[in-house]
Amino acid sequence: MDEIRYYMEENLLSVGPDDTAAKAARSMLGHKVGSLLVKSRENEYIGIVTEGDLSRKIIAQSRDPEKTRVREVMSQPIHSIESSRLMPTALIQMNKNHIRHLAVTDGGKIVGLLSINDFIAYYANLYSRNKPAAESSGPVA
Repeated sequence: MDEIRYYMEENLLSVGPDDTAAKAARSMLGHKVGSLLVKSRENEYIGIVTEGDLSRKIIAQSRDPEKTRVREVMSQPIHSIESSRLMPTALIQMNKNHIRHLAVTDGGKIVGLLSINDFIAYYANLYSRNKPAAESSGPVA
């Protein structure tokens, strides 16, 4: 139950490299996500664009998001991890690479995304499994 596959987001959202940063930001807002995969015309994932990319590479540099293309601000290469790996391994990899989003693969194919927020569900689940019985019985009257 500690495998990444149980905590990743399977709904892969993407944007094209020639789309504007503004379009990517609106898509993230509309879907309530912090990243989008960047998909080429050949249907290959070539990068990832995150809220951090938009903040550091658009806002902080006073660039026009309506004129800046995703390809100019996306992160490459896409960091990934196999879905069968354990969550602590993913957290270590994210920390080591200073990233908050990690592509999840199965046999080398991207099948999901793991974000730093997914660790909330993981650690809540871990805590509830390891909580002593006295703590889980609820309030005492």
